[in-house]
Amino acid sequence: MAAHSGVMFDYKLERALKNGPALAINNENKNKLYSAILIMQYLLKGISEKLSQNFEKEIKDVFGMLKSNEKLKQIVENCSGYF
Repeated sequence: MAAHSGVMFDYKLERALKNGPALAINNENKNKLYSAILIMQYLLKGISEKLSQNFEKEIKDVFGMLKSNEKLKQIVENCSGYF
């Protein structure tokens, strides 16, 4: 998606994610980007705690840039499930 200049914040997964050890997913977020991000973080933690922490920091930094624009923050929150 990102490699082909696609918009990521409103990306919907084709197949719904299921509950598991990585996270409890509610019906509202089962196809959203943020749920996929949490699963990626869980997998990275299995490889390296430091890798997982770096990934989490980078995600927070990217989404943190949106907090100053309330309208944009709401759009991203509704589409991705983040915030």
